[in-house]
Amino acid sequence: MTIVVISDTHIPGKAKSLPQILYNEIEKCDHIIHAGDVNDIALINELEIFDPVTVVAGNTDGYQITDKHGFKTIVELSGKRIGVVHGNGPRATFENVRRAFSKDNVDCVVYGHSHIPHCEFLDGILYFNPGSPTDKRLNKYYTYGLIKISEGEFYPEMIYFNKNGIVKRVKVQEE
Repeated sequence: MTIVVISDTHIPGKAKSLPQILYNEIEKCDHIIHAGDVNDIALINELEIFDPVTVVAGNTDGYQITDKHGFKTIVELSGKRIGVVHGNGPRATFENVRRAFSKDNVDCVVYGHSHIPHCEFLDGILYFNPGSPTDKRLNKYYTYGLIKISEGEFYPEMIYFNKNGIVKRVKVQEE
C-alpha cells in the first residue's frame, strides 16, 4: 500500500490547485492523508475522485471541514493504526502531536501545522510531517510525503521539489 501524505495546502490562498507533480503521485497511490489546513472542501472532494482520503481539520479550516472531519482521527491501513492530527495548540507543534496520541495505540502519527518536513521513528512510532506542497515558507523546497506499508513495515519517503520538478527523495529507515 502506498499513501500520499500532504498538509497545509491552504488552497486557494497559497495556490489555486495542487502542483502537477503531486497529482502524478496521487494517480499511483492507494490512499491519501491530508493533515489539515485544507481551507477549501472542494480540494477534498477532488482528491476523493482518485483515492480514499483521510482528512483532519487544521487551525485555518472552516466549519465545512471541521464539522465533517474533526480535528483528530485514527485510520487503519494495511494492519497499521495511523493517527492524524494537525498539530496546532498551546505548545510546540511536535509536543502537541505527541500529547494528542499519548493514550492511543498507534503505529504512526501524521501531522502538519509547522510546514516543516519531519520524519522520525521514536519509541517504535513513526512521526511524519509532510511539510507543504504549496506554501514552503522559509524552507528551500516544497514538500510532500509517501508512506509505503509492506509486510507490516513502514517505508516513509519525503519528496522535495521546486517549480522545475523533484529535487530529491529522502527515504528514512527505522534504526
